[in-house]
Amino acid sequence: MFQFLTYPMLVAEDVHDSEHRFTFTSPDFASLQISGPTIVGTARAAGRAITETLAEGTPVPAPTAVDSTRQRVVYVVVDHR
Repeated sequence: MFQFLTYPMLVAEDVHDSEHRFTFTSPDFASLQISGPTIVGTARAAGRAITETLAEGTPVPAPTAVDSTRQRVVYVVVDHR
């Protein structure tokens, strides 16, 4: 059975980094931090990381509501089976 979950990822952009990378952190997975050169690629990597974390047996947290008017947020959808 498919269960699609949508988790917010907080986006930080490092404009001083020569590679101009994006770092995503999660209010729902405290140890998760993913960096990459593009928002789309970093979002995909975050989705894979969340899927792997849940597959390892981590309890499935309810997605946290975040205020996207005060911070940059990307929503990552994962398929949890």
